[in-house]
Amino acid sequence: SVTLGLVEGARNHKPETYLNFHPYSNWVAISCTTGTPRGRYNAVRQTILKLQPDLVITVNIPDAIAAAAELRSERKTQAKVVMTCHSIQADSFGDMQIFKASMDAVVCTNRLACRLAEVYSGWPYKQVFYAGYGTEVKHFEARSKKKVLTLAYVGRLEQNQKRIYDMPKILDQLVLENIPFQL
Repeated sequence: SVTLGLVEGARNHKPETYLNFHPYSNWVAISCTTGTPRGRYNAVRQTILKLQPDLVITVNIPDAIAAAAELRSERKTQAKVVMTCHSIQADSFGDMQIFKASMDAVVCTNRLACRLAEVYSGWPYKQVFYAGYGTEVKHFEARSKKKVLTLAYVGRLEQNQKRIYDMPKILDQLVLENIPFQL
């Protein structure tokens, strides 16, 4: 059973807006009207106390790591704490380093981030996990105008993270659909 906790703020962070784009039925608002790190910390702490989860997974909320760690030290939760990393920004790896003693694992969305978690933030290999992004390639309608479609690929020539093997399929489909293109 997964409960999604969405931080709710006085001006920003509106859970309903997020849920309009990413519907999910089992969610709770983590209400933080102060807009401060301490307010977020307290709101997350209360939510963890109320839900008593087995696992706390954070996405860009280091205050959640601190709150869960404090509750564990007080023996008010036994929840494992996992940080997800969706970037290669220095502050994400700084948080990994700062909160290393308070977390059980890190999950990164690309292999470079996994390696940075190990080398830069000092995480053991066995506690760093990879969960890559990916979406299905959907059929698309041809353009009504016979304008030349210009495509530019910017990225590593790699399948696992960049799905480079999709490129020939896309180009073949453009030819089948009689869509003029330039790569």
